[in-house]
Amino acid sequence: MRQILPWFAVVFCLSTGILQAQVLDSLFGVPYSFTLVHFTPGATSSDFINRDDRCYAALHLPGGKIILAGHTSSADGTDMALLHLLSDGTYDEGVGPGGRIRTNFGHYADSCVAAVLDAEGRILTAGATHEQGQIMFNILVARTDTLGRPDSLFGNNGSVVIDLPPTREIITKIIPLPDGRILIAGDAYYGDDYYFPDSTRILVGRLWPDGSVDTSFGNNGFFYLQFDSGCNSSMLGDIAVDSEGRVLVSGASYFIYPLYFFPTTTCWHVVDLFRYTSGGLPDNSFGTGGKLTLPHTQGHASVLHIGNNDEIVPAGSVTNFEDLHTPVHIYLGRVLAGGTMDSTFAYYGRFIRHINGGIGPAAPSDLLELADHYYMGFEDDAQGTGLYFGLLRFSKTGAWDMSFGNNGVFNTEGLLPYIGGEVTQISTVDSNYIFISGYHQTTALQKNNMFIAKVKLNNVVSAAEAVKEESKLRIFPNPVSGGVLNVDYSGFADEGLVQLRLSDMQGRLLWQRQVPAPGGIGQADVSQLPPGMYVLEVSNGVQRAVRRVVVAR
Repeated sequence: MRQILPWFAVVFCLSTGILQAQVLDSLFGVPYSFTLVHFTPGATSSDFINRDDRCYAALHLPGGKIILAGHTSSADGTDMALLHLLSDGTYDEGVGPGGRIRTNFGHYADSCVAAVLDAEGRILTAGATHEQGQIMFNILVARTDTLGRPDSLFGNNGSVVIDLPPTREIITKIIPLPDGRILIAGDAYYGDDYYFPDSTRILVGRLWPDGSVDTSFGNNGFFYLQFDSGCNSSMLGDIAVDSEGRVLVSGASYFIYPLYFFPTTTCWHVVDLFRYTSGGLPDNSFGTGGKLTLPHTQGHASVLHIGNNDEIVPAGSVTNFEDLHTPVHIYLGRVLAGGTMDSTFAYYGRFIRHINGGIGPAAPSDLLELADHYYMGFEDDAQGTGLYFGLLRFSKTGAWDMSFGNNGVFNTEGLLPYIGGEVTQISTVDSNYIFISGYHQTTALQKNNMFIAKVKLNNVVSAAEAVKEESKLRIFPNPVSGGVLNVDYSGFADEGLVQLRLSDMQGRLLWQRQVPAPGGIGQADVSQLPPGMYVLEVSNGVQRAVRRVVVAR
């Protein structure tokens, strides 16, 4: 359960590496040390004046700059916080001291627990807001430029506050849709105060581009979701939108009175998937009345990913029914668009494994699809000694890649002194690096800190190999502003078909085409894409090359 009430701390950004095939990007970040604690080169720190700072998203800008988005809290309230970094992980002093920006939307607490870039390169944020002394809180959605300046064309001078019938509401997920509308989702609390709710429901809504509620969606703009009538608390894990605009929802179901987040003999929380039409109504073609219960999944789903063929890839934590009903096993599944388990994936559609020792969960935090692999970001407190974070890699058939990291697992155990926190996102700008971001605490400061880590996925190649790799693929012009990207793949083999694939920075496929060999020059129409950074992958089953593409206005 994600909290939104004010806390206290500093910001912390770091970079670390992976053993064996994965290495530290030593050119990312700068060294920093606390009293009694020293971090090796690759770490970066920033202090929002002794405040509690949490990062919920890493936003990648054209040219390689990065914005960590979240909020900063202290006794004087909570404000949206942006930390600007250059591509090498150092602070972008050009936007302000230490790259730090705070934005107050006029309330005592303006939290930001979700942030994305929209098609125009603006920042959309979501969370909750309340006034000083109040227990109740309401939905907050805002839009700013990359410098945190509110967009006067959105809501009331850049922000929208929505008070729904439940006593408290918070938005934890936000998705800009292709037509400019905005999908939001989170949790609605019912009860006398924050700590003693009678129940919770998942809520999903849709806004117009100007921030007003789209009343054509669901029931007057929103719908509420309860997984199981016998369990009075449903909490959002993740939402996703497929190619037909259908909305997928998952999370966890509990018996809660008050805040009792454990299964009982009358309430066994399982992983359920719900699918709604683009209009916010249950999709009766999916499961039973729009609900699909995944087999052998006592636990919860925290991540949903939609594949190239609208297959649904949920990830979460489950139990094997022998661990005191505690969900400590990593779960990764795949469901076909029609609503049946994909029997070709892992073991009858699912992978379940205890990754580390102890009884604490290793919880997936995000999922990325790159080339022929799924990358799972996770956080782990399996030993009970503090938070660690890391990556797992799976083949497209659901096989755990044991050659990745250290015996298939990368985490920061023994490297970083965490005592709590959360991994909130993994992201990429190409297929060579993955960024892991979130927030944590350190034993030295006992406070929360933002972090971002840059992990190199491939071995370092020699200069000669780099030249050979570059000759396989040329793209021009780059940046592309005329709507057409030329792709010269003449360096590929002279037989078979060559696959061209263009994806966004989250690994979502936007365009693909097969072209015949021998190689030549193909063209990709990018005229409908918003300005930003994309990834082009060209492969023929034997050779593969990846390039970063910048689409300009």
